[in-house]
Amino acid sequence: KLKKVDGRCAVKTPFIRPICLPEKDMTFPDHSCCKISGWGHMHESEFTITNSAAVLFYYH
Repeated sequence: KLKKVDGRCAVKTPFIRPICLPEKDMTFPDHSCCKISGWGHMHESEFTITNSAAVLFYYH
C-alpha cells in the first residue's frame, strides 16, 4: 500500500525514481505480460497477469 507523506512524492535520486500507477478501475487483458521491479534479491522480473477469478480460487 502506498502512502502520501505531506502530499509530496518521493525525492528523485540515483536510487529512487517515481513511477506512474494506473487508475484503480483500469483493467488489463488476461495473460498480458508486464515487468515488476523491487529491491534486494529481486531487481526486475517479467510477470504474466492472471485472471483475477483464478487467483481468488487458488488463494482461498
